[in-house]
Amino acid sequence: HASARKMAGDAALGLVFVHVPVPHGPPIYDRRTGEFGDVRQSKGWYLDNLALVDRTLAELRQTLEEASLWERTAILLSSDHAWPGSVSLDGKRDPRVPFLFRLPGQTRAVTYEPPFNTVLSHDLVLALLGGEFTEPEQVARWLDEHRGTAPGGRPEGKPGR
Repeated sequence: HASARKMAGDAALGLVFVHVPVPHGPPIYDRRTGEFGDVRQSKGWYLDNLALVDRTLAELRQTLEEASLWERTAILLSSDHAWPGSVSLDGKRDPRVPFLFRLPGQTRAVTYEPPFNTVLSHDLVLALLGGEFTEPEQVARWLDEHRGTAPGGRPEGKPGR
């Protein structure tokens, strides 16, 4: 992840996409020791790997702050699925996919409750790059307007050309 940190701290780059393959298996991190290795015996390996995601994000933020880029940077953090172990937490399956979107300079949180397809991330990033958002409420309105569409503005379930 040294390359990701280097690119994140490079002010000349206008867009950096960082893919972090954890918390998917295999188990590679022990959150109690902070060590990498084969931790297949750990029952909590998924949460261990999730802690590694948190550590990685903290390092990326530190890099952005050291380069004086944190306040100028938008962050989109998501996943490819909901937490598979959610049912073990409280007996309920939680279908929500993590989705955090922070605008440059944003200091207050806005919670967006309605379900939407995270495939919209593509068009959301294009709208951000097109200058459509300066306030988090604008992002919420954009999601309201687009959550029933597929990327490219097509209604969901309609194939593209």
